[in-house]
Amino acid sequence: MMESTIDFLVETSTKTLPYGVGGRQKGKCDQWTQKGTGFIRLVDGRRVFVRSSDIFKEGGRFSLKRDEVVFFQLGADEQGRKKATLVTCNEDFEALAIDLYQFMVSKAESKSFPPTLTACQRKFVHHKAQDLGLFSCSQGEGPDRYIRVTHEAEMGFLSSSEEKVLKLKKEIQICLKLIAAEPADRGTMRVSLGDLNGKECEELRTFCWDNGLDFCTAEKRGNTREYFTECFHPTGVFRTVRA
Repeated sequence: MMESTIDFLVETSTKTLPYGVGGRQKGKCDQWTQKGTGFIRLVDGRRVFVRSSDIFKEGGRFSLKRDEVVFFQLGADEQGRKKATLVTCNEDFEALAIDLYQFMVSKAESKSFPPTLTACQRKFVHHKAQDLGLFSCSQGEGPDRYIRVTHEAEMGFLSSSEEKVLKLKKEIQICLKLIAAEPADRGTMRVSLGDLNGKECEELRTFCWDNGLDFCTAEKRGNTREYFTECFHPTGVFRTVRA
C-alpha cells in the first residue's frame, strides 16, 4: 500500500486561499488571438494566460471575445506556468461546479446529474469532479443516461496511477478542510507527494494551483524525484497523516 505523509511545520505567513467556491474566479477576456490563445483579466487587474483547449463552451466554439465574462480556475502547464483552466462563459456551468463542491464537502454517498445536461455540460462535470478528487461515471442507456458522482472509486473504475493521484488529492483536501476550520495564525504545511510520473505530476500541479497551493520544485533523492506541495496551516502543531 502506498504511504505518504502530511507534515505541519511552524512558520508564519499571510497567504490565503483563492476567493470563490472551490477556487473559482471571475474575469473578462482581455485579449484573444487566431492561434487559439489569449489572456483573461482578473478583477484585481492581473492577467492570466488561457488556451482554447481549456474552454468549455456550447456549440463547439472554443474561443473568447474581448470583454466576454468568464469563470475559471488558476492552474499550471507542464512547465509550471500559471494558466486558466476549466474556463466557462455561462453561469449554468458555475451552478454545476457549486453542486459538485457542495457534494465534495458533504457526507452523501453519491450525487446524480440529470440526463438533460448537454454534451458540453457532461464533459465539464466529469472534468470538475476529477479536479475535486471525486469519481464520476455515466450510467443508463440512451436518453436516460445520466452522471453519477461518488467519493470513492468503484471496483475496476480506475487504473493504479489514477487511484494514486486521487488518493493524494484527498490527503491535500484534508489539509484544506483544516485550514478552512481554523483560518487564524497560519503556519506552513508540507504534503509529500512522493515519486510521480509525467502525467501524475501535471495533474497534481494543476490541482494544487486550482486550490491556491504551491507545487514545489522536485527534490532529488538518489535516482528518483520527490515532489511536494506547500500551503499554510493555522496551528504550530507537527502532525503526520498516513494513507
